[in-house]
Amino acid sequence: EESGFWRSRDLLDSIIPFNIKEDLGGAEFARLNTKLVTEMGNRDDWAANYSSPGTISRRTPTSKPLTGDTPAVARFKRMLLEKAEIYLETKSKYLNPIMANGGRLAISRFVGLKVSKLAEEPTHIHSGSVLSGVHYPYIPASVSDRGRAGHIDFGRPDIDAAGPPPPLRTIQPETGLLLLFPAYLFHRILPGDFGEERFSIAFDFGSI
Repeated sequence: EESGFWRSRDLLDSIIPFNIKEDLGGAEFARLNTKLVTEMGNRDDWAANYSSPGTISRRTPTSKPLTGDTPAVARFKRMLLEKAEIYLETKSKYLNPIMANGGRLAISRFVGLKVSKLAEEPTHIHSGSVLSGVHYPYIPASVSDRGRAGHIDFGRPDIDAAGPPPPLRTIQPETGLLLLFPAYLFHRILPGDFGEERFSIAFDFGSI
């Protein structure tokens, strides 16, 4: 029988997916996503390009923070705060006691990543944060056509512990998908060559 914190299947229920395309409607979603993807493609302070060789590791910055909010980014951040409130209403038991007893969240990190090829990435957490998430403004069809390359893998700790392996959850990214999960939940992007650039926005929330 599985036991222990990292072997709890309940922990994987802490991940909430949101479909931003459905929330905004097709036309409005397309306008916002086009602006976000265009900004990521044009601004060096928005996202780092690792298409060659595409290697990300703990010693290599995965992306760069955005300096200054454009109207599209400001709107997107407001939407993130709304989704974080939904998380607090439904999943606060997975967060620290401060948040479980009426704490508030603020965005503490907001970065973009565009990558067409990804080497092996170690599983990791976002220490110093309470809640983490990722949004996919654009995912090429090749991500779904090439096995699990580019999928996000949850639940695999960065240590080898005795006993049965922990339960895992792998989610295929799709354009418009937004995921929220506790910052302490181990995760990684599965490696592979995507054929064209895959755009994502990663963010963290801290407590205030």
